[in-house]
Amino acid sequence: MNPVKNCPLISPRSPVNGAINYPVLDAHSPETPVPPLTAREVYQQLRDSALGLRPLQRFDEQPEPGLVRVDIDGWGLSLDTDGVRLHHCLHCQSADGRVFDAGQRFGTDPVSLLSTWELAQIERLLAATVTS
Repeated sequence: MNPVKNCPLISPRSPVNGAINYPVLDAHSPETPVPPLTAREVYQQLRDSALGLRPLQRFDEQPEPGLVRVDIDGWGLSLDTDGVRLHHCLHCQSADGRVFDAGQRFGTDPVSLLSTWELAQIERLLAATVTS
């Protein structure tokens, strides 16, 4: 039995261009996988902080040397630094629970998407939150 064929709301073929339409599960269904955050989504949070659109708050505790934890509007980020320079984003969890984990995937690091000016602003914000 084909569940898509028997569903009155889902047509397996689009009437417009013949493309296959895949069924969309209810957002609250336990079967719906939570998509991971993309590097671009994490970069956008860092960029907005650099532009002053979102507040960046640094947590006082550091789990290990070189690891800085920050909060940007409910998004928790773990950043790799050498005390002055920002190197990588190691982990990020959005306010809705989606996760970016640089250790589990190959690809672009959100910090590498920052312009030189944006990177300097984030490093300035990180340094300013330590002294205040």
